[in-house]
Amino acid sequence: MSKNDHTNSLQNPAYAIKDGHELVLCDECGEELVFSMQDNYHQFALGLRTVLYCLRVAEVEGNIPPLPEDWWLDVEFRHSLDNIFKNYPKRE
Repeated sequence: MSKNDHTNSLQNPAYAIKDGHELVLCDECGEELVFSMQDNYHQFALGLRTVLYCLRVAEVEGNIPPLPEDWWLDVEFRHSLDNIFKNYPKRE
């Protein structure tokens, strides 16, 4: 990401819409829970799998305390997220 892209992203933050979540059973997108978000220009959906992916990156990068390995294994199994954990293994 270039410096201009990063600056532009920071000037257009997204916020969760109050009460803007929906339980879904979508075979096509594989999501169970979708959050409604709003930025300066439009509304969009953010799936739980994306939130979990971001949480894993934050953990690996040291921005949040480590979560228990058993918790991650439960999440991985429930949401079929094994690629996230292969791509973002915990740092030793």
